[in-house]
Amino acid sequence: MTFDLAPLGDVLLDARPGFASGDDLEVGIFQVRMNNLSRNGDLLLNRRRRVSADPKQLSNLQLLPGDVLFNATNS
Repeated sequence: MTFDLAPLGDVLLDARPGFASGDDLEVGIFQVRMNNLSRNGDLLLNRRRRVSADPKQLSNLQLLPGDVLFNATNS
């Protein structure tokens, strides 16, 4: 597989941070974390952390087709 290289600013439309939460609720919104991604990029659903989120957070942070996740935690 090959990829063309381009400056990030040429392909990035928007960048927003997520939100930190110490929640681990029985019912709530599934928060994608690093342990939910395999080294191959597969989504792993065996360890789901659910958190509370207000409606504004939800409307701004839902993943849509074409979205790219970037992890900066502990970087």
